[in-house]
Order: sequence, then C-alpha cells, then structure tokens
Amino acid sequence: MRELPIAVVLLAAATVAAPATAQDYLGIHLDTMLEHNLRQHQQQHADDGTDAKQPASRSSTISPAAEARARAEGARIMEQHRRELEPRYRMRVERDGKAEADAWLARESRRLGIETGRQMRAKYLGQ
Repeated sequence: MRELPIAVVLLAAATVAAPATAQDYLGIHLDTMLEHNLRQHQQQHADDGTDAKQPASRSSTISPAAEARARAEGARIMEQHRRELEPRYRMRVERDGKAEADAWLARESRRLGIETGRQMRAKYLGQ
C-alpha cells in the first residue's frame, strides 16, 4: 500500500511540472530563434553606405565553400558575443527593467551583427 501513494505523488508532481518545463523550454527556444533571425537579417541587410556603390556581381566572387566558411565563422563569433552579452543583459534587466534591457540588446546585437558581417566580408572578399 505504501507504493501507491508514492506513485500518485510522483505522477501528480510530473503532471504539474511538465507544462511549466515545456513552457520554459518553448520560451527559451523562441527567444533563441528570434535572436538568430535578427542577427541573420542584420548581416544580410547591413548597409554601411559602401555596399550600395559596389556592383552586384561582387558578391558572386566568393566560392560556395568560402561562403560556408564565412557563415560558420560569423556564427561562431556571434555565439561568443551572445555568451558575453547574456550576463550584461540580465544585469540590465534587474537594474533598468526588461523594456530598457531589450532596447539595449537590440542596439548592441545590431552593432555586433553589422561589425561581424563587415569583418567576414573583408576577410573572405578582400574588401
């Protein structure tokens, strides 16, 4: 008889914890995808004023293998930036509130995305 109450307690605990865990995972996953999409969009559409003056054929001078290496290196750099920004973001949330911290993160992510994109273009296209 003693096993039945323990099993019931474990089942109840799992029933209560599972939705909260799933919701937490989904929130983290959605935030991660949002940040990834934002960085990718910023890198693809960064305009520092010189890109408009370059011929469109300039981007086709990179081989698919070099482009893959550039994208992989850029992703590694952005991941490093994310790890560095995470504690600073948490500190800003506590100090300034979530809205201010989100605005700071958007500005910082954009700046770092543009900077990393420029570095990769310079390295792999020789610009």
